[in-house]
Amino acid sequence: MIRYDKSEVVPSSLRRGNAATTANCAAFEGDPGVYRSGERVFDITSKIYGTAVVKRHLKADQYGKCGFCEAVFDANVAGDVEHFRPKAAVLTDAGRIYPGYYWLGYSWPNLSYACPDCNSYRKRDRFPLAVEEARALDHHYDIVHEEPLLLDPYGAVDPREHIQFRGEVPIGKSPQGTATIEILALDRTTLARDRLL
Repeated sequence: MIRYDKSEVVPSSLRRGNAATTANCAAFEGDPGVYRSGERVFDITSKIYGTAVVKRHLKADQYGKCGFCEAVFDANVAGDVEHFRPKAAVLTDAGRIYPGYYWLGYSWPNLSYACPDCNSYRKRDRFPLAVEEARALDHHYDIVHEEPLLLDPYGAVDPREHIQFRGEVPIGKSPQGTATIEILALDRTTLARDRLL
């Protein structure tokens, strides 16, 4: 896993998400209980965040690689727009926390491009924190107080400070490095083979 620099040019299609985010925040204000229970969920549509323009920008920023495992995309693999902070719910060891980070569903800094293996099968809605009590539970909280255990491919921290390699095997040098390797299975055999090649 390496650190990427995100383009400062926000894809124009994400601007349509501003009104949707405002509406979602207002809906939460109207009845927080139904969203916290998971009875009602926010409509965060991929027609806004998952457009070809957004994917093209992210793919270019990441040199055609998955933001997590660095697998190279080719004609046979369609990538996913991945939400670093999950949009619908957060999966923890204790269960699901509702709602997710709905106010970041269309936020350019929260998006990356990931292979289906990392996004759909590994990370999914997982977003562990060093201190669970610091979790931002709705749009009134400030995410700056969170200490994610999962490394962000666009974050301020260079993943190489937290993950080292012994041959082709990644080793965690910190709790963040260890958690990232475990959650994303960065030590899976197929990745080790590709690194060797």
